[in-house]
Amino acid sequence: MRSFTIVIFQDQTEPDVWYGAVPAVRGVHSNGTTRDQALQMTTLALEGTLELFFELGLVIPPDLTNLEPALAQIRDDFGLSDANFEMVQVDLSAVVRALSVFESEVSSFATASS
Repeated sequence: MRSFTIVIFQDQTEPDVWYGAVPAVRGVHSNGTTRDQALQMTTLALEGTLELFFELGLVIPPDLTNLEPALAQIRDDFGLSDANFEMVQVDLSAVVRALSVFESEVSSFATASS
């Protein structure tokens, strides 16, 4: 299983704004008007980022095992003083597997064409 932790939290000043961030891939985050929408949008942002990593030939990073430094960074990035974080594991095995299958299909096509 290839999973990533998404940190979900509510805006401290606007109760109708929720955020999601992926500590393992800094800069991948999104928001929504509900917790579920923020989770869904952040998952989509992560899927898109993994596809971009694949296209650029970059290694997909592993999920973090020690979240404390990442949570401190999220607090700094979002200007939070005392947010309650919820950690959600999302399974992206299907996305990673699809990228791997696509890569092998492209390789076999290139070999057959030459």
